[in-house]
Formats: sequence, structure tokens, C-alpha cells
Amino acid sequence: MRIVSSVNPRDRHTVGRMFMVRFQMNDPAHAYDLRFADAFLMQEIGDEPSGPSGMPKKAEVTFSDDEVPPGFMWLIEERHISKTISHISGTLAHPTSHVDLVALTVYAFMHYGFGRSNRLLVFADLQGTPGSFKLNGKRVNGTVLFDPMTHTTKGDSGVGDFGTDGIAAFIQQHRCREICKRLGLDKDVPLRENSALNTLGEYESEDEGGPSAGDAIFPGEEDEE
Repeated sequence: MRIVSSVNPRDRHTVGRMFMVRFQMNDPAHAYDLRFADAFLMQEIGDEPSGPSGMPKKAEVTFSDDEVPPGFMWLIEERHISKTISHISGTLAHPTSHVDLVALTVYAFMHYGFGRSNRLLVFADLQGTPGSFKLNGKRVNGTVLFDPMTHTTKGDSGVGDFGTDGIAAFIQQHRCREICKRLGLDKDVPLRENSALNTLGEYESEDEGGPSAGDAIFPGEEDEE
């Protein structure tokens, strides 16, 4: 196999890291130490897929990018240092019943991400494992989130994107807990079902006069520009 590149700037890991930085800026003293796993793409070399791919030997590989030679792609994440895994949310299941600090922080992050993206995106299927990493210039023991999924208004962010149905599942199931309320998300990004659902996809592009995902600024935040 050969390394093709780091993951696309619009992939779920990269988007998650961008949102997490802003989220932690809003509550640096209290938010649990979280980060998204590093990831990159690797491509199989050869005319036939490997056994671990699970694909039949005669499977055809096609790409929309003519510059990429044929070969099955793998999304590789960094190695976990622990076998302990915390399942915090599912693809279409968003319980808010856990009481540990990791889960409470992730619940708030999901709510923040929905608002920060101008209601265009929801993170889903979030799970974490203990990790040691640098955060704000110092090494911390926290939780690494891996293998994330997203639901978007256009339904085009990758496998498992249920579009507006996926976002609606979050809106209907999420209940604000302590960290959500401390950050004011219950008031700044209300999830009353009817009003929240009615705003989904309100702005499909900047050309239509609306902001793009990630441009929303909450009260108290300063624009980076």
C-alpha cells in the first residue's frame, strides 16, 4: 500500500477539528480535553483488491478523478493507545442520558457544531478512546474522537449521511445538559423542533445570500478576520 495524502480538507475529521478548536475557545476552563483523531488515505497497489478489503477479486475500481490510478482506498486513523471505547452517540441515536464529563462535553459540542454550521451539519456516531496529546501547547490526558459521521442538508458528506432526516433525528432527541446551558446553547441555538427544522437548508450557498457552513458567530465570539 502507499500513502496517497492526508485526508481531504472537507472530510469529517478535518471539519471536526476545526469546529472543536472554536468550541474549546468558548469554554477553555471547563470543557473536557477532546480532539479528533489524525487520519490519512492509503491506496492498495495491484490489479486485484486485497483479502482484508472484503471485495471480490474481480471487483472494478473507478474514480471520478482521472489523476488517481485505480486501487482501493483505505481511511487510516492513528493507533489507539487504549482498548477502552466510549460510545456517545449513534448514526441516528442521540441519547443525552450519560453523566460523565466526556459525554456531557460531546453533547454540547454536537449542539455547538449544529449552530456553528448555520444549521447545515450535525456530527453523529461519535465515540472516543483515552489518549495523550498536545492541546494549547501542553500535553494532556483526554479523549480522542474517532470514525465520526455527519449529516448535512445536502446529504453529500459521505457514507451514512442521512441528510435532513439525520439532522432532524438530532433536533428531536437532543436535550441540553449542564455544559450546553453553561455555554448558552439552549438560548442561542434553540432546538424547538418546529423552528429548528424549518431553518434547515435555508441557505444552500453563499451565492443565495446566506452564510456557508462554519461562518456562524455566537454571541461573545469574535470573528477571526
